[in-house]
Amino acid sequence: MKPACPTRCLALAFLFVALAAPAQSITQTITLRPGWNAVWIEVDPPSRDPASVFAGLPLVSAWTWSDRVSATDFLQNPRDTGWNRAQWLSYFPPESPEAGLSTLGSVVPQRAYLVRLSGTEPVEWSVSGKPVLRTPAWSPDRYNLRGFPVDRAAPPTFGAFFRSSPAHFDAAQARMESVFRLAPDGQWREAVPTDVMRRGEAFWVFTRGASDFVAPFHLELNTGDVINFDSLNRQVAVTFRNRALLAKVIRIEPATGHASPLLLHSPASAHSTNGPTPIATHDQLLPPSGLHQLKVGVDRTLLSASPATDPASGLHTNVLRVDDDEGTTFFVGVTALAGPASDFTGLWLGTATIDHVGAVSDTTNVVSDPGTVPAAFPLRLLLHFASDGHVTLLRDVTLIYTATNTLDAAASGLASRPTRLVTDPAILAALPADDVRPRRVTGRRLTAPHFDFARIPGQFEFPLTGVFALSNQLTGTLEVPADLPTNRTTPITEPTAPTR
Repeated sequence: MKPACPTRCLALAFLFVALAAPAQSITQTITLRPGWNAVWIEVDPPSRDPASVFAGLPLVSAWTWSDRVSATDFLQNPRDTGWNRAQWLSYFPPESPEAGLSTLGSVVPQRAYLVRLSGTEPVEWSVSGKPVLRTPAWSPDRYNLRGFPVDRAAPPTFGAFFRSSPAHFDAAQARMESVFRLAPDGQWREAVPTDVMRRGEAFWVFTRGASDFVAPFHLELNTGDVINFDSLNRQVAVTFRNRALLAKVIRIEPATGHASPLLLHSPASAHSTNGPTPIATHDQLLPPSGLHQLKVGVDRTLLSASPATDPASGLHTNVLRVDDDEGTTFFVGVTALAGPASDFTGLWLGTATIDHVGAVSDTTNVVSDPGTVPAAFPLRLLLHFASDGHVTLLRDVTLIYTATNTLDAAASGLASRPTRLVTDPAILAALPADDVRPRRVTGRRLTAPHFDFARIPGQFEFPLTGVFALSNQLTGTLEVPADLPTNRTTPITEPTAPTR
């Protein structure tokens, strides 16, 4: 396509330290006691090899659960024989007699591990790596081994943390679903709502029904697990979800000693002469039980001179701290490539090839998984990439050309480039006839009639989500009413002539 226009276990301590270099790395320091420890690794180490990650520890073994947990898989005592089940992945150090039984190939972030040490004294263990923002899946009506992004300095209680999640707290009965934590004697014991949580500790948490809970508030990025500005991305959408019934103020600030090059686009800044504002420390109000989206850009003029930028690759890396001062803290990685960004703003015309289609059941109205079609067929696409980063699907658009003066109109009748893109028919109808007839104003209409979305009054563009860039995806769900003329399920009967 080408553009047409432009708690309790006090012996277990967890500490997070943001490092100065590399700028996108943080260190998770965990004090492990002899015997069993339940830990939650949330950083992505440069090497995921267990031999590298567990190096220097008097390690006996390390375990992680590789599949969905069932109720009978909960272990009251780690010495139980359930360890032999295939769902548990294990790692034994090379000098161990059981080394040949190791099945754990890598240590991945946002995952719980049970670590057993030998010896008689606590050991401090540090794992460095980039922060990763992910939402681990919950298995419904099961115990899940999980850690949480709680504030290290001021962690919340279990009751306060889970209160906003119906899957983990019954508000009507003021009762928290069961949570078990590993005690210093190596036994799992049930926590009470007033117990204090600890960052980096893993717990068995029961989930009542389905859940997507991460914390009382959560954030999602449309660029994956980090805020990423490569040469194609000019803007990143950060979506905040407030689970609490009350409004919440969150603070966004650099977690390293390096200044952040990020710019905040307020909803009105796309048309403001002041433009976006730098993010040093930003406080954002989140509505109760609601969403709020921030549009974030990057000031690339600051990247080359920043000590957080690698001179060889031009890659700037940084870390943001996002917290609500109520016990939840996230660390978010930032990457940005120095140099000018590619400009994809404008109208794009292209073709999508449909080679898989899902069938709709006549009885259940459920759509099956897409299957192949006998012959692929093309659909024209009209996409508009706006300067504020939004991408929309169009059904039709008119490119308006306006001559700069009467002489130009007499010579060619057209300016060299379109001056406007119009999707609202009322705007076209309001064009002065005195400008249209002498061709001082003219236009070219492009259509993609097969995308016949039911229009909301005053809305002529269908919004898409995702990143408009190479090797990325745009997503939208288009629901067409059954009574729309172009979506008839019965044939149209032609009128017949009267007979005598």
